[in-house]
Formats: sequence, C-alpha cells, structure tokens
Amino acid sequence: MRTVFLSNGSLALLYDENYYIRDIYYPLLGQHHHHSFGGRFKIGIWHDGRFTWLENIGNKEIKLSGSRAELNAYWDGLNIHMEDTVLIPQPVLVKHVSIKGPGFVRVIFYHDFKLNDYEAGDTAFYDPSLDAVFHYKGNTWFGIASTNPIYEYTTGRRDLNVVLPDCEDGTLSKNPIAQGSVASAVSIASPEFYYFMVAGDNYERVMRLIIELRNRSNVETYFRRSVNYWNNVASEYGDDELASQSIVVLLGHVGINGSIPASLDTSIIKFNLDTYGYLWPRDAAFAAMALDMAGYYTFTKRFYTLIFKLFGGEGFLFQKYNQAVPGLYMASVDCQE
Repeated sequence: MRTVFLSNGSLALLYDENYYIRDIYYPLLGQHHHHSFGGRFKIGIWHDGRFTWLENIGNKEIKLSGSRAELNAYWDGLNIHMEDTVLIPQPVLVKHVSIKGPGFVRVIFYHDFKLNDYEAGDTAFYDPSLDAVFHYKGNTWFGIASTNPIYEYTTGRRDLNVVLPDCEDGTLSKNPIAQGSVASAVSIASPEFYYFMVAGDNYERVMRLIIELRNRSNVETYFRRSVNYWNNVASEYGDDELASQSIVVLLGHVGINGSIPASLDTSIIKFNLDTYGYLWPRDAAFAAMALDMAGYYTFTKRFYTLIFKLFGGEGFLFQKYNQAVPGLYMASVDCQE
C-alpha cells in the first residue's frame, strides 16, 4: 500500500505505510524509475545506544496534506516528526526532521537505488569535497546531503546485503565507493535538520543544487514555497479536504511532457512482472476530463498536445505507450483501441 505521493511532474516519489520510499521516477513519470522492486529506502533511529527502524515503531501517524507528507511517531522517550515535499520546480525531495527528547540521537537513511530500471552497473560513492553521497549511472544522478554534516556514511553491494546490517548497530563503516548492484547509507547526528535528495543528469547540476540547498534559509524558503504552490493551486477546493487532496494527486501525475501514467505504484509487479506505469490513453482521458471539469486547463493542455501526436495514420491509438526519451513515446503494440 502507498500512503504518500509527492510529485512536481518530473520527480515523483511514493511512500509505504512505514514512511519508506518505495517508488522513484525521474525525469519522466512512469517508465523512468530508479528504485529496487520490492526494496525500501529505510529510515532508522539510534538513541543512546539503542536502534530501531521505523517499521518497528507501532504508533506511527502518517498524513498527506496537499504536497506535504508528515510522520509523527513516539519511541524510546522521543517524539519523532518528519515532513517531506518535492520542490517546485527543482527535482529535489526535501525532508525536515525534528526529534524531541533527552539523550543523543542519530538518524540513518538507507538508499536502495536501482538506476534506470536495471540493477547492474550502478555506482555509489561518498564525495568528501561536498560531504554528500552520490548514486549514478550514465546521465542519471542522485545526490544525498543535509544542512548538517554527514556523521557517517557507507556504500556496498546490495546483492550481498552488506549495507543494511551495517546500519543496525548505529555505526556506519565508511566504505567510500561501490559499484554494480549497490546501496548506501548516511547518518546525521542531530535532533533537527533538513535532508535532501537531488536528481539531475550530471554531477555538476546536482552539485550546484546541493550547495544551494545547504544554506538553511534557502531550503526553508523553497520548502515553504513548494507547499504553498500546491495549496494555492487547489485553493478553490480548500473547504473540501478530499477534493483538494485529489486535485493535487491528479495534477502530480501530469508529467512535464504531458503524459498521465495510469499508476506509479509498482507493487503489482509481483503478479504479472509488469506495472501500470504507462500512458494508457483511455485512463489518461478519464483523469484529464476530471481536471477539465475542475478548471485545470493549463495542465491538461500538455496531455492533449501529446495525445494528438500519437494517433497513427489509420486514426487509432495503441493500448499503452512507453516513455522512451523525454518528449518521445514508443507504442506497445500488444493491443489496439
């Protein structure tokens, strides 16, 4: 089950009931996914020598309000609060962490990337000049950093399961680089900070965004502006929480190139080795009709501009369309509509 959906039309993330990232898409929604099917981007809390993953805390409260997700939990005398959003228009996930209670805490973030939908050939490394961990393959880059210094880090082979056990004693081994099928983890030794995950198509662009976001006033401003943007977009339905939230979720599915994928939840892959992360013209038309009825013509114009380019010479559409490269679609020819 997915409890959180955050998107700016280019970077989209879905969370499960433990507040773990399960699906990541960039720069096109649907086919450009970078997560390990069945894997999880886990979060752990170390407190005065004790450690737990969020999945082991039973009293979690998770809420999605517009484009802001919130977690509240209580463990070992600590009140744990996290709030997340995807920035407008930068391809960045920002997480604000605030933990209140006595003693010393570290927050550990485990990253389970599978770049470009293929686990071989990934690289993860710690960059000491930037105090950040990077995952990259080809022109797909993700950088992880914080407004606070990284306390410890590590990288390692996911297929050998070396990173997850390394997290559970609260001390990371500081292995600086790994390649192949890889995972990573970082820890932040502070009760309050901003953590961010930056996407881009090369090192320099990701690096510049990390440097900009490390300025706390910048990241606070961008966080607030992004949340306010979606609140303003859905303000006409502000008195109806369900309608307002539905509008934000629908608009978040409209990709930057006009595609509206049917579903970004990959949990269905275990049933038929496929997902609904495609542009299905029929399903997308239903979403566009709802948005048109609600008055969001600027968003649906992108969809109509795209869909009318997809009609074949005989005047029909294929059942679904895969996202090949930005702005270009290739048809799946298994069925016609």
